[in-house]
Amino acid sequence: MTISLLTRSYGNSHAVLRLAVLYLIGTTGAMRVQAQPDSTRLLLVSGLHDVLGSDGAAPTSTLSTNITDRQARQLREAPGIVTVLLADEIAAAGARDLQEALMLLPGVTLGRDVDDAIGIGIRGNWAHEGKCLIMLNGSYLNENSYGTFALGQRIGLANIGRIEMISGPGSVNYGGVAALGVINIVTKDAVETEGVSVVAQSGTSHGRTSRHVLEVFGGQRMGKTSITYSAFLDRGVRTAWEDTLCGGVPIDYADSTQIQSGQFTIGLRNGGSEAQLFVSEYNHRISDKGSEVLRRDLILDVGHLFNLDRLTTLDIKLGGRVQLPWSNVNDTSIALINSNTIDQRISLSTHLTRTMGSGISVSAGIQGYSENSRFVSPKEGNVFAYNGAPRLVANDLAAFAELSIRHRFGNLTAGGRYEKNSMAGDAFAPRFAYTKVIGRFHTKLLASRAFKLPTLQNMNLGPDDGSLTHETVLTNELELGYLIDQGVDLAMNLFSVDIKDPIVYVYDEANGTDNYINRPWSGTDGVDLKLNWDRERFDVRAHWSFYRVNARRSDLPEAELDGDPDAYQGLAQHAGGATLQYQLGAGLAIQAGANVMGTAQAYCMDPSGALVPFREAPNTLFNSALRWTPRRHQDLSLRVGCNNMGDVERHVLSTYSNGSSPLPLTGREWTFQVSYRFHP
Repeated sequence: MTISLLTRSYGNSHAVLRLAVLYLIGTTGAMRVQAQPDSTRLLLVSGLHDVLGSDGAAPTSTLSTNITDRQARQLREAPGIVTVLLADEIAAAGARDLQEALMLLPGVTLGRDVDDAIGIGIRGNWAHEGKCLIMLNGSYLNENSYGTFALGQRIGLANIGRIEMISGPGSVNYGGVAALGVINIVTKDAVETEGVSVVAQSGTSHGRTSRHVLEVFGGQRMGKTSITYSAFLDRGVRTAWEDTLCGGVPIDYADSTQIQSGQFTIGLRNGGSEAQLFVSEYNHRISDKGSEVLRRDLILDVGHLFNLDRLTTLDIKLGGRVQLPWSNVNDTSIALINSNTIDQRISLSTHLTRTMGSGISVSAGIQGYSENSRFVSPKEGNVFAYNGAPRLVANDLAAFAELSIRHRFGNLTAGGRYEKNSMAGDAFAPRFAYTKVIGRFHTKLLASRAFKLPTLQNMNLGPDDGSLTHETVLTNELELGYLIDQGVDLAMNLFSVDIKDPIVYVYDEANGTDNYINRPWSGTDGVDLKLNWDRERFDVRAHWSFYRVNARRSDLPEAELDGDPDAYQGLAQHAGGATLQYQLGAGLAIQAGANVMGTAQAYCMDPSGALVPFREAPNTLFNSALRWTPRRHQDLSLRVGCNNMGDVERHVLSTYSNGSSPLPLTGREWTFQVSYRFHP
């Protein structure tokens, strides 16, 4: 089945599912659930099952990851600043969707893009447009036109086993969409989900129904073959607040932020072969417009891990995707509807790992892709400004290599990546990492040069002379950690991020045009703190983050604030949070979470068209819940919770000076959830 066939069928979601299932059934026995990172799911089984306590929590110090360099390492010695959120921590915090789960990660804050799209900032830098890679079991989810993955109710949380994040550069392994961070969402495997699990959730806020969620997932093992699947449906509103837009215009968000979301994932594994299909549709109404935005994804990855000999492995992965990245529907502006595009990409990657003895290992690989974007509307005259043609095509080829040395004096990792793109030019990313574990103490010293390649629409909307160039991100990091006791650990990370030639979105209100340009410099310095406390009956996770704009080097007028040179627009300098889960006995557990946000500032547009400042005061959101699992019916679970108990009105602020109004998060919301697992 070819990508063109998928494209022709994409308008009919039922046809897509039929084709996808037929394709996967026809290839059973030669695929695996995921191919990158190489053994994430194996690590989840072997790395977690051995250390899980009676309450399902795992001491962070015992967890393993390969997200930093494709080699299984404990978090304390991985060559990167890595945070892992386990399923119990996500549930304890009361997170109901992916954006709320990511708020549990240190250094992550939410920001508003145009048309109510919500993205993330990392360490005070806006990372939404192609600067943070988001993956599902190693499959890239970012779309090609702008490099984004808009957050919201797009992926069900009940089937997530853990979320891993590198709070820093990942360009050496992942390329030009990972300059500021990497997030990998790892779903539960066939062992954990064998049978069928059904989860239903409903919520009310301010006297109105806020959401209805249904999630079905499971797994099946058949000899050497295993299959996992999940389906997710969500209907509701983003927020039920009645508020005023900038300038005093009243708005009822319960009538203007409706969402409809659906997602289906299926994975197969047989020995060293894996495959994963991800299909999703996400439709949300724009709060201050009468129109909607539709996003669709169909992503298929297949691969095989070859054991060439006892010390050498070769991983080959083939991927294909068809996406509607940002489709305006029901818009009164015909120009917007006619600008909708559909994107396609075919990718191939190879990765060779060789262990040479004496603690020395080498990894190297080649990755390439071809992507194109074309207009959905067949209207004559629809052409891209970049080339004057109805289709925009980019080809990309990259090579990377790393040397890793394990020694009693510490672990050293050194490597680099060279990438050449037919539209965006070439870039080079070296990195060096030193890690050392000494008993209860560990330290990490990291230095890297990463890059963010301009995306298809960055180049298309950039300067007419094609002078838009890639960003260069220079990052230095120091982490100090201490294992206070078994299951109790504390870590502090100091960072400095300097971005040369940052790509900035500029909106010309007078002409109603979008542009992307390079500015000279931007960057931040700061600190992240993390505490994990695991005991037999209770678990506590806490984090706090602070950043400050490097004012001596920053020249970013689109994001800088008048009168406050220490912060960027829309992204609070201080952020933190904590989760608690306490086992009461008799199947009862108390779950609680808190999220703290410092002062944030942005600009919005008043009725006269002038930009006026908006200041969000420091605030804290509290969530709590009671979960009951009957002792005689362990497959049944009931949960009653209250999110945002204080009914605090917190907003997601725009990170651009384009006048977008602050978007409020959900107010006080009562939720009820029931889940049941049917065994085979």
